[in-house]
Amino acid sequence: MADHPHRGIHRRRPLQHRGQRAGCPGIEGSPGLGGGAPLRSSDDQCGVLPCALAMEAMGGIRDGGSGGGGVRGNLRLRRQHPRQPRLADGRSYLGRITLLGQGSKGMEPSDLRDGYIFHESSAEEKDRMIHNAQCTCLNCPAADMTAGETTIRCRRQPGKGTFDPRSITFDRCPEWQLTPYGYMLKKMRVMILGVDGYLGWTLALWLGALGCEVSGVDNYARRNWVKERGAHTIVPIARMTDRLRTAKEVLGIEINFREMDILKDRSRLQEFIDEVRPEAIVYYGECPSAPYSMIDLEHACYVQENNVLGTLGVLFMMRDLVPQTSLIKLGTMGEYGTPITGRPIFEGMFPPDAVLKWRGREWSLGGELIPRDPGSFYHLSKVHDTYNIYKACRFWGLRSYDIMQGVIYGVHTPQVAADPRLRTRLDMDECFGTVINRFVAQAVIGFPLTMYGSGEQIRGFIGLEDAMQCMSRLISHPPKRGEYAVVNQMSGYYSIRQLAETVAKIGSQEFGLTVTIQRVENPRVEYDIHPYEPIYDRLRDEFGFEAKVSLEEEIYRMLELLTQPHIKARIEEKKHLILPRTWWSGKKKIVESLEVIEEITYKAKK
Repeated sequence: MADHPHRGIHRRRPLQHRGQRAGCPGIEGSPGLGGGAPLRSSDDQCGVLPCALAMEAMGGIRDGGSGGGGVRGNLRLRRQHPRQPRLADGRSYLGRITLLGQGSKGMEPSDLRDGYIFHESSAEEKDRMIHNAQCTCLNCPAADMTAGETTIRCRRQPGKGTFDPRSITFDRCPEWQLTPYGYMLKKMRVMILGVDGYLGWTLALWLGALGCEVSGVDNYARRNWVKERGAHTIVPIARMTDRLRTAKEVLGIEINFREMDILKDRSRLQEFIDEVRPEAIVYYGECPSAPYSMIDLEHACYVQENNVLGTLGVLFMMRDLVPQTSLIKLGTMGEYGTPITGRPIFEGMFPPDAVLKWRGREWSLGGELIPRDPGSFYHLSKVHDTYNIYKACRFWGLRSYDIMQGVIYGVHTPQVAADPRLRTRLDMDECFGTVINRFVAQAVIGFPLTMYGSGEQIRGFIGLEDAMQCMSRLISHPPKRGEYAVVNQMSGYYSIRQLAETVAKIGSQEFGLTVTIQRVENPRVEYDIHPYEPIYDRLRDEFGFEAKVSLEEEIYRMLELLTQPHIKARIEEKKHLILPRTWWSGKKKIVESLEVIEEITYKAKK
């Protein structure tokens, strides 16, 4: 696959083939799917059993230090597993373990602390783990700043009295504990608005596994929107009551859920926020579909009202009830558009050294919001959200991260994969299916992959598991009072043609599928060919983020799931909804095929 001239550097990890999944690739003699003691875990490092669990099942481990793996019986740690995150003291997290029915035999006391197992790591990786170690009480949502920022009280430790908020850092505060993603408040109270959705449910389980007290609200709008379009999630999902029961039964996670509409049930939401007193609010409660907003006047008005006014109501509630709580708001890279001039897409605001020159004069642009060029009425609603949140932080001293997120794809986190009843939804229809998810579903049933126009449009992307990692890091590193900060959340960017070719190659070569790519009419109003230079350094430089899952690996995991017969049947049932019929121009017709690209039809391996 040739590199696109505007594509950024994206390090890829080797594709994990099916033959490797019989056992952990990082351990000699690992038991694979069939062996080992009865174990439970909140992590799944290798897709079969966590490395630590496999080692424990074989009789325990010892830390071999930086010189190599420890030996225990016939078990040897060959190498650092590629997906092990690190902790602050320089050791790597292998998995939180619970051994059922027997003790942790063979463990050295230094190897196991608070349920984590460690190995040595580099100084660079150590820095990634402690990105928030030097944050102070000025960042902490438990700090009571009603009397100002020079002297505060701690809501969690009221007996401490008043003190200088700069005198205590997270790494020295007993209320903050180390996790694989930085220091996090013990039993941090996180409320997710839109907890039943693709991202909301996944994040609820992810945070619950980290020890957070998770609450959430939803009115099941996503289920209803998809049903309205005649579609369904191709990965079956359980009713919320079953989801909650299974989360407690399988993962030991309790989620405080309330069914309500964020926009219409404001008084009930206000009561719930006042009851929970969340220390972070994650806002996933919006309609996330550009095509849905372009269907007609009714849908455009609904999306704008639901998104903009819903967010505005929550901002007022935070001002009145929990002004110290951090808001993590999901925006979209689509707010920026694709600047045809080729100027960089900075992270929300111009950098300090940005300058505007005109007629012999110049002005500093540092700190000003960068221009937006939204591509639909949905994207326009997100831009309005941006300005509402930006001003709320200035007017009322609220604190917020606005996440300009690339397109999320994938099906896997350790938690949603723990039980079929815990799976999150996956859509493939024109309104709610995103491009990679749609391509994989099409490949499974032999439907030609549908590239709009030339297929040279470039967008930013991030896998589901990496998106959850980003959210954990942002939640654990709250902004200061009055701070509005923006991150561009993505792990790489690709042209649509590159994505189609990648899905076709993996589908044909690894799963025996014959995959064809076709060009179809583009129902959107957008540039087919354009420069694209997004800046997405902040998550890496300030929050320690490093992508753990490659594009190829997640596509492989999606194909593993979607080729299961019962899921393939669900795709077949709704394949008539794959081709888009919602045009930005207002036309009402199914797009037509422009060209079937025979030269990149991949044959299955024999």
